[in-house]
Amino acid sequence: MAAIGVAAFDFDGTLSPRDSFLPFLLRVRGRRSFGLAMLRAGPSMAVSFGATKDRDLLKETLIDALLGG
Repeated sequence: MAAIGVAAFDFDGTLSPRDSFLPFLLRVRGRRSFGLAMLRAGPSMAVSFGATKDRDLLKETLIDALLGG
């Protein structure tokens, strides 16, 4: 029998008092892929955030860089 994985997401802070977004991406993709994605997307994310202050756009860009394709 194959192992069954469980994914739990805590959007309202009931399970964890801290943000789990970055730790999740690090766990899924690993430090090397995460670091490379930050090097590639980081400058454009910084400029975009400076102009819009939109954290959701930052997260979307990072998710696309790490999990897109």
